[in-house]
Amino acid sequence: MAYKLLDAVTAVGTSKSVSIGNGILNHVIDCVFNSTATTEISAVVIKLQGSETNEDAVNGVVTEAALVAGSTAENVATGAFECRVSDVHVTKAAVVAGTALTAGLDRLSSTVGDYKITASKFGGFKMYIDASGNIKFSYPALQQAYNTIALANSAVDDLPRTIDDGTKYIAIGKVLIENDGTEWVAATDDLTGASDVTSIAFISLGSSFIDLQTRTFTSEELANARSSFVTADQGSAYIRVYLSTLTGTGEVTCRYTPFSVMEN
Repeated sequence: MAYKLLDAVTAVGTSKSVSIGNGILNHVIDCVFNSTATTEISAVVIKLQGSETNEDAVNGVVTEAALVAGSTAENVATGAFECRVSDVHVTKAAVVAGTALTAGLDRLSSTVGDYKITASKFGGFKMYIDASGNIKFSYPALQQAYNTIALANSAVDDLPRTIDDGTKYIAIGKVLIENDGTEWVAATDDLTGASDVTSIAFISLGSSFIDLQTRTFTSEELANARSSFVTADQGSAYIRVYLSTLTGTGEVTCRYTPFSVMEN
């Protein structure tokens, strides 16, 4: 039985995941390329990805957001990244100036300036995105005053990976702060070490899916409009394909077929 993974997609993105049956040794990925305009497809790269947990199949990071301090020092900047939110693939362009901190999805307050870290204490927050690319934040408390970075990290980690306030948001990273001798106020004070804080760590969340194999298709394969490749099983419980490059205008369809089953 063949399983359709990518169905005439026209942009980079990941497919739904497929559970691997017991005893499957190899996989055949059959790809069809259909140029639909005067600019023919000239480059396609597909990555076979695997996961033990399937945790990020519907909601989760595909490529890391590369959190850093924004060129606007109160903001959190992100590199270009991709994720899935409610089974929708989201491609987010880099934001060098950064995103201004918001009041928390935790709903502890509707005013961002109410979120603070006590002088000479520790705190932090998580960063989230929705399917439309909107970024918001969540905090473990209004007034954070953790005595160690480990306690702050634990509190931030306790915040959920997904939040639904009428719109689904998924976590893409976290920020941990060692505050200086004055109270830190969200969206007012800088997120740069030795400025309004003593030190700060930006941590981008990764994916439970890892790259198993990368297939770059040749110009001859693209001209023939289809190609297949076989990959050996690498112990994953779930697989999916990730169309990471598509140059030109057209559609890409991929099907997965279990190729070999262990005999009893």
